[in-house]
Amino acid sequence: GGGFGGKETRSVFASAAAAVAALLTNQPVRLSLERDIDMQISGQRHAFIARYTAAATVPTDGSPPRLAALDAELFSNGGCALDLSGPVMDRALFHLDNCYQWPSLRCRGRVCRTHQAPHTAFRGFGGPQGMMVAEAIMEHLCSEVGADPVSFRGANLYSEGDETHFGQRLEAWNVPRAWRELVASSEIADRRAAAEAFNKEHRYRKRGLAIIPTKFGINYTAKFMNQGGALVHLYTDGTLLVTHDG
Repeated sequence: GGGFGGKETRSVFASAAAAVAALLTNQPVRLSLERDIDMQISGQRHAFIARYTAAATVPTDGSPPRLAALDAELFSNGGCALDLSGPVMDRALFHLDNCYQWPSLRCRGRVCRTHQAPHTAFRGFGGPQGMMVAEAIMEHLCSEVGADPVSFRGANLYSEGDETHFGQRLEAWNVPRAWRELVASSEIADRRAAAEAFNKEHRYRKRGLAIIPTKFGINYTAKFMNQGGALVHLYTDGTLLVTHDG
C-alpha cells in the first residue's frame, strides 16, 4: 500500500517529464496518467518460473515422508531494465524453503530481460514467489508419494535451532507450536472429511480446505538499511515519550 513498490523507483520517468516541461515553460506542471497507462508502463510484480528436482524419503512404518533434497533454479521476468529485480530475486531465494527443513538444498536465480516495462517492488518483494514455489513442490511431492498434505507439512517443519539454507539459525521459532494448535483448534480432520463427503455427492460443486505455514524475513538485503533510531523523553512527572522511525 501507499508509496511502496511502483512509486519507489518507477516514478522517475513521470517526474522527469514533468520537470522538463516545468523548466521549459517556467510554470508548475502536473502529469496525471490514466490507470491503464500507468499499469502498462510503471511495472508490475515479477512473474516467476521454477525448474526443480526434489526428493523425499518414505518410511516403512507409515509415518509421514521426510524431505531429502531440493535443487531449484528460479527465473523472473525483470522487464527491459534491472530496476529492483536483483534484490527481489534475492528474497525469493531466501524464501524458497518456506518453513521446511531440507537436509540438502541448492538454489540459483536468474533475472530475465524481456520486452516489457521494468518490473519492480510489490508487497512481499519476491518472498511470496519463493514461497509459492516451495508450496508447489510440497504439493508435487505429496501427490507423487501419496502423502497427506497436512501431516507431510507438519512433519517437515523447521525445529528450534535449525539453520536455514542461507545460514540463519532460527531462534524463538514458534511455527511448529502454532501449526499443532491451529490444526487441533480448527478441526482440520473433521472439516476435511465433511468436504470430501460433500464432493462425493456433488458433481460440479466442490469444497476444499488447506492450511499453509509461512515465514517472512523482515530485513533488507542491503545491510546498511537494517538500522533504526529512537528518541526517548523521560519527563519529571514520570511519563515516557518514545519517537521511533519504524
